[in-house]
Amino acid sequence: MKKAILTAVLCAALVGWAVAAPTVDGKVGAGEYPNAQSLIDGKLTLNWAPDGAGGLFVAVSAKGSGWAGVGFGSQRMNGAYIYLGYVDVGKAVFSEQAGKGHSHRDSGKKTADQSAVSSKAGVTVVEFHVPAAALPFTGKSVPFIVAFSDSPDLTTFHGDNFGTGSLTLP
Repeated sequence: MKKAILTAVLCAALVGWAVAAPTVDGKVGAGEYPNAQSLIDGKLTLNWAPDGAGGLFVAVSAKGSGWAGVGFGSQRMNGAYIYLGYVDVGKAVFSEQAGKGHSHRDSGKKTADQSAVSSKAGVTVVEFHVPAAALPFTGKSVPFIVAFSDSPDLTTFHGDNFGTGSLTLP
């Protein structure tokens, strides 16, 4: 009997320690993402969390009321698969783009199975999930590019509001 009670208590403790998956709601709560990187002099934060099945949750938070985005697979726009979003007159827009040269255009496909975009108090948040089978990159070290603008559209140039880096995935 003591062994059964001890096992039940141990199982309950382990369930309590399990990390919940992020909620794709256009908000980044404290502790929601286990990984975060501040970029562009603290004006943008890239958050990410593996989903346990090989997919990825991502949130980009940028100071500004226009578009924000992240591209994976390259530290330049050229060759990056880019996720962008903005809110214009209360309407949220989420787009998947393919980087080509110093530009990007609609990718013609959808990899994210969940997305949410919000703009509140001068911060735009673009949040999404991509399942493992749809990830637009391979490998455990993933180069990225991030950028934002104060214009609510998909075409306004970001100026100096961009940064690059690399994610390390499990």
